[in-house]
Amino acid sequence: MRNLIIFMGIPSSGKTTLANLLAKRIELKFNKKTMVIGSDQIRKMIPILSEKFLPDREEMVRTLTLKFIDYALDYNDVVINDDMNYYKSMRHDFYKIALKKNCNFFLIMFKIDLERALEWNIKRGIPIPQELIKNVSKKFDPPSDYLWDRPIFVVNNRGENLEENVDKILTLLQDKLDINLIEKNKKIKNTPGKSEYYDKLTRKIVSELIQKPEFIDKRENILNLRKSILIESIDKDFDEQKIRTLFIKKINEL
Repeated sequence: MRNLIIFMGIPSSGKTTLANLLAKRIELKFNKKTMVIGSDQIRKMIPILSEKFLPDREEMVRTLTLKFIDYALDYNDVVINDDMNYYKSMRHDFYKIALKKNCNFFLIMFKIDLERALEWNIKRGIPIPQELIKNVSKKFDPPSDYLWDRPIFVVNNRGENLEENVDKILTLLQDKLDINLIEKNKKIKNTPGKSEYYDKLTRKIVSELIQKPEFIDKRENILNLRKSILIESIDKDFDEQKIRTLFIKKINEL
């Protein structure tokens, strides 16, 4: 039985350290071929992205990450995605892969105070811009009511022992890695509803707008507009063209 484990949490919350240790322990304890894949690995293949964060390249990085994970599930018993996955729609992209591959899907959430994350980032030499951590923290979508979006474990990084957290996760996974849970979950309505449809649509529109030359200097304003437009779109059942028009109107009013 194949298994896909997805992480969610802001940068500098301990995801990578735990991912590597968890992968080793799964191999040793359960004799499962395990692989860790994250978008940072994709960025390291592109030298310029090792030096600075380029928003216009992130869609490509995200697409490649999804494709790599899809492919890796053909050769491994367990694949762990070490990424922030701060938008619900991001997490749903992985869930769709799990459905297609008929593999189990587990979500692990990392909680950490923003101040502690910023401190950890400084101790590590600031490999991630501090402003990026703050922005991700503001945008973070908490787990929803959908069954697939509920974490099986929450890592509260307030200085707890890393080994203890890994032990707890292994205990939770022990009786699940060989049982087909995805078939059981398919019987429960898990497809995105109205709110999630608009959530994904507005994020797509924002992603397109911030890459247009005329809106480069308005990137933060556009990101901040999204939530209010999302609420209005859900309430009034706007179509895609209406939402695009509304974005342009509000941007011009700024």
